[in-house]
Amino acid sequence: MADCHMPPAAYLRERFDYDQANGALRWRERIGNRVAGKLAGAPDKDGYLRVTLDGHRYQAHRIAWVIMRGQLPTGLIDHRNGNRGDNSWGNLREASHQQNQWNKPPRRKELPVGIYYRANRPKPFVAQIVLGSFATIAEATAARAEAAHRLQGSFFWESSGPP
Repeated sequence: MADCHMPPAAYLRERFDYDQANGALRWRERIGNRVAGKLAGAPDKDGYLRVTLDGHRYQAHRIAWVIMRGQLPTGLIDHRNGNRGDNSWGNLREASHQQNQWNKPPRRKELPVGIYYRANRPKPFVAQIVLGSFATIAEATAARAEAAHRLQGSFFWESSGPP
């Protein structure tokens, strides 16, 4: 990741003012051609705001996180509303990779999240929930069995045989 060498929180607080309400990150003092009070950063091709500081590029939401929390999260930073440019504090939350995937918009705009279309089928719309990744087959089997039992009730059938 581009910002693996994130500067310490104290240094970032010296360089930026962060507005928690609207997510704006502003330069605190004039640095080269950067004017104090001016918004820091510009959107990249994926919609994230990127800021160049001391020759390194950082994602603005990660700078905001370090300013507020003092360090980077152990996981990812998710934008609750899906807007990668909205870095307001209430819109940022720590998430695992799996949780971050759950919050992705659908691949096809006309279909809801988790719904897929397979042509030439009598029932072409498929609803899918992915439970995640597991370290062992036993963990994966247990997670699938628990979810299937919850969803299928008395119709639940394990691969090892009926209940």
